[in-house]
Amino acid sequence: MDGNGKRSRIDRRSWKPFSAVLQGMVLQLEEVQTKYKKYFKKENITIRLHHALAYPQMHKNMSNVLCLKTADSRVFYIAAESEEEQKIWVETINLIAARYSAPPLISTSNNIEEHPQVLPSFPSPLSLKQQVEYTKYKISENMFYSVTRRSRKDSPSKNTEYELKRYTVYSRALENADQYLNVQM
Repeated sequence: MDGNGKRSRIDRRSWKPFSAVLQGMVLQLEEVQTKYKKYFKKENITIRLHHALAYPQMHKNMSNVLCLKTADSRVFYIAAESEEEQKIWVETINLIAARYSAPPLISTSNNIEEHPQVLPSFPSPLSLKQQVEYTKYKISENMFYSVTRRSRKDSPSKNTEYELKRYTVYSRALENADQYLNVQM
């Protein structure tokens, strides 16, 4: 998917070999030069990881695929070389997104359904401990919103379910952060 959930052009929906470099909150993908494409311009893709979510994905044609959904609703499917590499990429991307994604900007409306959150792209000013507390608060807030919707016979929105999933993954990543970041909480 391209930005804002629009389907990608058909020529952009194919498996291509890329080398990946993770630098700060940015994932750089550079197309690998092959003997068939050496006369074509290499494609470079920059993916900003603020408020992103990565998870393993079953795919019928490829193994060890991870799905990466960004804040602007872009979706990337990335095939790793092994299951272990897939797991490392998922954990690392989620940890970086959880640790450095700044809290959403406050909306002027109370209706979350009509006005989605404004997700900032700048790094979080919160300490690791504050980020853990904020993530747990967002889980309880989304759980409360989901339960109140169910009690009114409304189904929770896909956005609410996605946010709950994202913050739950972030919470797990931050609880294990000291082993990856060598940071004391």
